[in-house]
Amino acid sequence: MEAAAQFLLETTTAAVRSALGLGETASMDVPSANNANAMSNYGDDAELVYIPSVQDILEVKEIIQEASRMPLELIDAVIDFAEYWACNTIKSLVPQIVIGKSVNADHRDSKAGNILVLRSHPLGYAPACGYLSTDSDRREYQRKAAKPLFPDSDLSFLEPDTTSVLKQWASHTIPRGKNPCRRIVFTICSMDQGWGGRPEHHGTYQGSYSWFDVGLERFTALKYSEPEDRVQTEDQKAISFPAYGRDYWPARSEGRVEWIASSVPLTGVQPPTSSARGNTIPAEPSGSGYTPPSVGNSLKYNLLTIIPKTLTGLEYLRHDHPFLPPPTRLQTNVMGSVERKTHIITWSFDDDVKPDSAEGDELEQQGRGRESMTGEFVRSLKLGDVVTVWARARFPGWRNKVFLVKMDIYWAV
Repeated sequence: MEAAAQFLLETTTAAVRSALGLGETASMDVPSANNANAMSNYGDDAELVYIPSVQDILEVKEIIQEASRMPLELIDAVIDFAEYWACNTIKSLVPQIVIGKSVNADHRDSKAGNILVLRSHPLGYAPACGYLSTDSDRREYQRKAAKPLFPDSDLSFLEPDTTSVLKQWASHTIPRGKNPCRRIVFTICSMDQGWGGRPEHHGTYQGSYSWFDVGLERFTALKYSEPEDRVQTEDQKAISFPAYGRDYWPARSEGRVEWIASSVPLTGVQPPTSSARGNTIPAEPSGSGYTPPSVGNSLKYNLLTIIPKTLTGLEYLRHDHPFLPPPTRLQTNVMGSVERKTHIITWSFDDDVKPDSAEGDELEQQGRGRESMTGEFVRSLKLGDVVTVWARARFPGWRNKVFLVKMDIYWAV
């Protein structure tokens, strides 16, 4: 397959050179997403690396089609082989420290060694559509508490409005297919407390109880009207608008619709008006005293937590956080290191590492879970999905000092 793709790439390059009137020795460097990955080790210099825009990619595909007359499916294969993808980058706002608690503490509580340190923009997100358009919106988006989802919830009532928003985004970002994600590059700068554990484990990833996991949330939208909000009971409002950082809510059946649809709405804005592709009038962001202009003409945006799952059978709904580093973990801190370390982890759609293979053993030696590179997570991401990174620490004295977390998410156009 790789040889065939290489042949197609070389044939297409020759055809494009001919169409553009370039000689065999003329330079025709098409920037690739992989170049940006290679530069990511150089810190802020990576901001200067060229990342193709959606329009760039569409123009290259058009050039290839005109020059080669290949069907679109083959052109997409060439684009994937060249790793010529659009990219969205997001970084953590401030350093954070996760503190391990006593063995008697409930590890499922966010205050007992679990902190959501970064969430991506929804896959397919288009800044031109007015969502997260201000610094205040973006800060609130990162600080929003991850909320456990009622088990077996019927979410079908959210589909029409959510689909409408996602289609509007897609008219700008032009994602290819239902599962367009191709690669996620995680950059983590962190360290543990710098002491403790077994001396023979110092400088390795063995015996480390501070680590990072990847989670998943799903963007939803629902039409909102002021009168409907007024008829909520005070109990429902208390459930729907929890304080930042809260990790558990009463496990009651009342107000499930409000629970699912309202949890600290990210924005309350009028749907933006599009006059043409790429020319969207952003809506005015919500303020603390925002009142919808009229009934039913604004949207509430929310995030539903898919991973971690929700524990059932308790008085309070809680996330099912792992007690020990799971085989799916993203990265473990170096044990007992007195210096911070930067790890760069790449997950791709074509990963296929078998957990019980030699490659799986190698992942464990690198502080990563042996089940973390099957490729299934990246391949399963769909429009509206939000990737999250959780930092964790277990047991008294253990720390996870998080200096920076960054995600580069690439998708096919």
